[in-house]
Amino acid sequence: MKALKVITLLLIAVMLYLGLTVLQTGPALRLTLLDPDFYAGALRDLEVYQKLPDVIMGTLPPDFLEQAPSSERARLETALREALRPEWLQGQVEGILHDTVRFLRGQDTELQASVALTEFKAAFVAAYEEAGGSPYGVRMLERALEEELPDTVLLADYLPPDALDLPPEVARGMTLVDPALALLAAVLLLLALACFPLAGGFPGGARWLGATLVLSGLTTAVGTLPLRTLALNFLTGLELEEVPPAVEALHLDDLVRELAGRVLEAFQVAGLAAFAVGVLLLVLAAVAAARSRRRRAEAETPAADTPTAGAPT
Repeated sequence: MKALKVITLLLIAVMLYLGLTVLQTGPALRLTLLDPDFYAGALRDLEVYQKLPDVIMGTLPPDFLEQAPSSERARLETALREALRPEWLQGQVEGILHDTVRFLRGQDTELQASVALTEFKAAFVAAYEEAGGSPYGVRMLERALEEELPDTVLLADYLPPDALDLPPEVARGMTLVDPALALLAAVLLLLALACFPLAGGFPGGARWLGATLVLSGLTTAVGTLPLRTLALNFLTGLELEEVPPAVEALHLDDLVRELAGRVLEAFQVAGLAAFAVGVLLLVLAAVAAARSRRRRAEAETPAADTPTAGAPT
């Protein structure tokens, strides 16, 4: 019977170890690759939005303002650059990121990502007027913007049709991420609860669960260190495909390395958190066991002042 109990505990410990190691990836993925705010924060920290106006201006076709009079081209370029405010660009990019993630996760059946141009067109006209544009030129610019630019541009209209046809495995996997993690958490909770009575109550069960968490957390935190070094070295030596000179100002290689570093850092934090919880459980189990031994020792030791029955007084 004792051998069966030990085998059962070992099986539970192995399953807990594997499950907890996998479960630590859940918060890391949820807070990084599956969170649009993760990408938005990285773009914001790297000041990408401040660089985007120069990138957009540099990628415009040479004949973009060819129909405008030569005396107005410089004024129009200045107004266009001012209309491309980093704050407006940040709002549009973050909206696209949120809608794209919702589509990839199956929350939206169609890609709803879009760019709202109403504010941009008003800012363009206002900047042109402030730059000294004539009333006639202002009216012509307003008319041209209304005729050439819609109020909202859907990103799906500018993507190849095949780009929106996700493989069923990808769509199914992205949709099942949260339910799968919830199911795994429930299974781990049941295993942890089963560990307590089989191990003899709180101290024994806490020791088993704490040791499993410590090993699992160490595996994730320590194992991520060489992976982080290898991944960043690989990305450093990886040459991205040739991009237009204007886009080079974004330093896409630095952006990719920053994203990879933040993902691996999230895994390290998850591992350290599991390690800390495991150490806490081990400490609590040790304290409980010490108190239990002290109470047993006090109960087994006869009081020195208690007289023996029949002894003379």
